[in-house]
Amino acid sequence: MGQVWKAYDRTLQRRVAVKLLRSDLVGGSTDRATLERRFLRECRVTAGIDHPGLVTVYDAGMDEGDLYLVMQLLDGMDLADLIAEQEPVPWEWAVAVAAQICSVLAAIHAAPVVHRDLKPRNVMVRRDGTVKVLDLGVAAVLDPDSTKLTSTGALPGSPAYMAPEQALTGLAEPRSDLYALGCLMYEMLAGRAPFTAPTALAVLQRHLTDRPDPIGTHRPDVPSGLDRLVADLLEKQPEDRPATAQDVYRRLVPLLPPAARDADAALAPNSAMDPTRPLRHPAAPQPFPHAVPAQAAAADGGRYAAVDRTEAGGLAAVVTGAAGPAGVIAGVAAAAVGHAGAHVGTVTPSPGSGSASGSVAGVASGSGSAHLGWAVSAGPSAANVRTDTGHSSGNSIGNRSGTGGGAGHRVGNIPAPAGGSPLDPSGTDWSAVPSAGPDPGGLDVAAALDAAARLLGESQLAQAVDVLGAALPAAVARHGEHDPVVLELRQALADTLLADRQFRRALPELRYLASTFATKAGPLDPEAMEYARQVASCLEELGETHQALQEYRALHAAFQRIPADRADLHFGFELRERTALLLAAVGDPYQAESLLGPLLAEEQRALGLHHPQVVALGQQLLRIQGMRTAWRP
Repeated sequence: MGQVWKAYDRTLQRRVAVKLLRSDLVGGSTDRATLERRFLRECRVTAGIDHPGLVTVYDAGMDEGDLYLVMQLLDGMDLADLIAEQEPVPWEWAVAVAAQICSVLAAIHAAPVVHRDLKPRNVMVRRDGTVKVLDLGVAAVLDPDSTKLTSTGALPGSPAYMAPEQALTGLAEPRSDLYALGCLMYEMLAGRAPFTAPTALAVLQRHLTDRPDPIGTHRPDVPSGLDRLVADLLEKQPEDRPATAQDVYRRLVPLLPPAARDADAALAPNSAMDPTRPLRHPAAPQPFPHAVPAQAAAADGGRYAAVDRTEAGGLAAVVTGAAGPAGVIAGVAAAAVGHAGAHVGTVTPSPGSGSASGSVAGVASGSGSAHLGWAVSAGPSAANVRTDTGHSSGNSIGNRSGTGGGAGHRVGNIPAPAGGSPLDPSGTDWSAVPSAGPDPGGLDVAAALDAAARLLGESQLAQAVDVLGAALPAAVARHGEHDPVVLELRQALADTLLADRQFRRALPELRYLASTFATKAGPLDPEAMEYARQVASCLEELGETHQALQEYRALHAAFQRIPADRADLHFGFELRERTALLLAAVGDPYQAESLLGPLLAEEQRALGLHHPQVVALGQQLLRIQGMRTAWRP
């Protein structure tokens, strides 16, 4: 999905990694500002997941149209190389790796986030045996609508590890990640992926139809319980797999090695990158000294400079050009890590490299490949992800849109804060603000909304949520649940939660709003129906596919009662498309096709043959038609 370069942070005197995402893989909008906002949003979501099995992100942004991440630099080996070097992988190692991955998946699914592209190259085993999961959120960045194809004509993800429902529709839920985990476990134990074929499409079709050989046919030493667990993870229907990562971990525990009390063994060198070590020697000190970072390429100037050498692979690169001002990555060198190996060449600053804070100024040239034992990717961070882009988050309180989850809400008829300046949200206890005058609490609610709007404009979504979430209980206490001011505040909170991808927290707010507007104006009220649609969308994001399908069906049945001259055509199109795709995801591609065919014809008449929405829907229909014969009837 891109290149990874080893670099040096001059400010904090440490090595870092810079990942450049390939712009040609981005299948969504060509609007670079929109792409950057979406990219930063995904970075914030993943950075908010606190787990040691994820990689720390230090910075993120865009430079001359290319997205970049500055991340923790890891020493170790990715799982693909480990499998190649250790074949066959001891089954105890496979269990230890899977258990650590389960811990990571449990954390990200609770966020809720779906990885979408769990594969051996995205799992690293470090020298101390700990496991890191890489590239969290990257698949979502590459395409905002995961049911659409990327610009290269493929869905985000890797065919060899893609769950049947993801292969068929592009929709992924937590149990899709568990299917990918089953593929990883199978490959570790059997020495090969569960399904292989000459083409990517043929591999996907095998995921839909075939059952892999039992592990025992390749590895008689593998315990039967482990063989059964892998088979359960590779079930075709999501509901037939273990429900959660916690359930998988529970079944792995009896197979894990017991903790030892041998200090000498715990402190012995661990050159084999044994993934059972963290389980046998929990909390043991590192048995080897970390490498001392090399000196910066320049004594001052840009924050990120190139490192002259990598200890892991002994690879060298040349950095040319002067460093820019603080915050500029003046050059990154030594390793562009990819599936073919490490790309080594010369880094030359691009024109104007010292002019923009946070920009990546160097680009690679040259050729060659070599093995490099370093890999990095996106993950959580104790440091702040860069947000001072100057761009709106695209989800402003002052501009509500019905195009999807996270749209902002316009606040009307609320007095502006005194003095015209918003209150500082940091540390503000809105419930403690004293009421005054005939409209108690009016100004502080307005100030909260104004402050949240400002924070959204600065892409500070988490802070905006905190401001609105703290203001809502105080507003309810002062005005009552049904006061218009409280309703406006609740709408703003729900919209901001969606923008921040806090779907679990947004769901009850959306249900309340849908019910409130339906009670006040009837179930066919546009606001009531929009919030009901967002409820279904939230359920879909949370992996509650069957519940989401029920919501969409009920909403479409209600929509059909609206007179044709008052019905929102595009709203109806969306309901039908989501219903069809979820039907395919739960194992009924025939009914999905019967809905998508007429829908495509209607959209072609209404929007034109070459409208992007029509083209994407046509691609989806062709995909389902091409694979439906392979799906279980």
